[in-house]
Amino acid sequence: MRRRVITAAAVLVVGFLALSPLLSSSGGAVPPAKLDAILASSSPAAIVKERLARFAPAPVGVKPGKLNPKHLRLVEKLVEAADHLDRVFWRQVSEGGLETYETLSGAEGERAAQLAALMSVNYGPWDRLVRNEAFIGTRPKPAGGGFYPADISRRELLGFMDEHPEAVADLMSPYTVVRRKGAGLVAIPYAEKYRDDLKKAAGALREAAAFSNWDSLKEFLLARADSFSSGDYYGSELKWMDTDDCPFIVVMGPYEFYEDLLMGNKAAFEAIIALKDDEQTTRFKGLAEQIPAILAALPLEATLKERLVPVKQRPITVADELYAAGDTRAGAQTTAFTLPNDSRVRSLKGTRQVILRNVARAKFNHSWLPLSRLVVAEDQVVEISFDSYFDQLIGVELARGITTGQVKYPDGSTGGARQGLRQRYHAIEEAKSDALGLFIAFYLMDHGFLGKRTEMSAAATYIASVFRVIRFDSGGAHGVAKAIVFNYLASKGGFAYDPTTRRYRADMEKLKPAVTDVMAELFGILATADYDRAGHLIMEFGLLSDDVREKLADLRDVPVDIKPEYSIKKAFQKQ
Repeated sequence: MRRRVITAAAVLVVGFLALSPLLSSSGGAVPPAKLDAILASSSPAAIVKERLARFAPAPVGVKPGKLNPKHLRLVEKLVEAADHLDRVFWRQVSEGGLETYETLSGAEGERAAQLAALMSVNYGPWDRLVRNEAFIGTRPKPAGGGFYPADISRRELLGFMDEHPEAVADLMSPYTVVRRKGAGLVAIPYAEKYRDDLKKAAGALREAAAFSNWDSLKEFLLARADSFSSGDYYGSELKWMDTDDCPFIVVMGPYEFYEDLLMGNKAAFEAIIALKDDEQTTRFKGLAEQIPAILAALPLEATLKERLVPVKQRPITVADELYAAGDTRAGAQTTAFTLPNDSRVRSLKGTRQVILRNVARAKFNHSWLPLSRLVVAEDQVVEISFDSYFDQLIGVELARGITTGQVKYPDGSTGGARQGLRQRYHAIEEAKSDALGLFIAFYLMDHGFLGKRTEMSAAATYIASVFRVIRFDSGGAHGVAKAIVFNYLASKGGFAYDPTTRRYRADMEKLKPAVTDVMAELFGILATADYDRAGHLIMEFGLLSDDVREKLADLRDVPVDIKPEYSIKKAFQKQ
């Protein structure tokens, strides 16, 4: 689901180190910053205002009356739990950031209000759309966020683990934070580190369970509440996979790893509450059944195709988001997701793929469409529609369900590609899904699954998607992934820039074979978990070209993403 890059360090504003909880290198709590010192250390008001304008306010929810009173009570308790997980995510991004935000949001004056609003979008004082540049203070965002000591390096952490192999499992657990203890390092379980908020979230989930008409959802909520204190999420993940008979989709817990740029191993907390759209879900029910045929049609070498493994998939679920919190709400909003990430659960029960249609439409209306009109050649931009945009989301979600299976490492052990590729894994995996998603869109169109839309509609929509993603995640896993695929395809002539019109166009004759080439390279890296090969690909194709950088400047006045305004909150007030 998203993100980031670290900016170069600069000299701290006098006094900010002492007052800012965001800057603690020990990982311990620091008293909240005083308002005057925060304001003195922040970016000019004009810059803050400009950055806020990049997010277009957009209503997100369902039509009034779709939820009966009991459903509203259920969702109200789920939102309460989500808000507690939101506080946990604040602390995972930067210890003390929440206190700084609360200081600003509780103060009077437009200046404080705008800084608080920008912090709420970014979950901290670093702008996720501007390479994590600080807008309060000047200290760069730690690569490991709040998961590790702010001053630790990857070399130091790996060196400590080499000397203390007995500590590796705990230090590298997705559900622990790492802190210094004397001259060494210790792992603190999430259940201990975030005990207060997790206890409150668990209580809200147990209350929500009492309002559930569906046994499967009730069992999941109770099991997930227990997970928050035990730190064991496996059993509740299995139960979550059995809740697809329920019209509500409830995601609650630590899932994605994008926030950990040090090792790519720590899971961040998030929450999504959504209501299924049965009509749209039925429409796409048969698409997952095409995966075997798509695999057979992949024009890859036989030895590589043999390595590809389709994860057990269920039909794509289309839903409308009611509320979101934590990692999924930071910066750009999540439009689609494939969960769970636990490979053990995937091997037993597969995954659930969900597309949030109301979020997708809001993004399309406020950002995608106005951007595409400035980026794509005039004779090709007419091919872009919300349906073509939605098709691309479906293709990428289907692509996420195809993996390269287990990798055999030099020491004789086996594991997933994540272990070998480490922090480079996310960009390579996202790029794979991106390229394969484009191939899948072509395949589905060729075989009549996507109505009368043309291959050019997929190509033109993809061009627009590159600029949309790079704008909100330049340097992050998703942005680098888009750059890799786009630059690779452009190097083969699939996409070309016209300096006269300052727009891009697709050449279908060159594009389709180029998609095959980049898929082969990405699958090859994942199949071998080749860390160096991944690095070479990122360095060669992961950087932005001069023409792309110039084009990005032309898009300054187009919103980058949306700032959701959840209608469910108003519904609670009317109860």
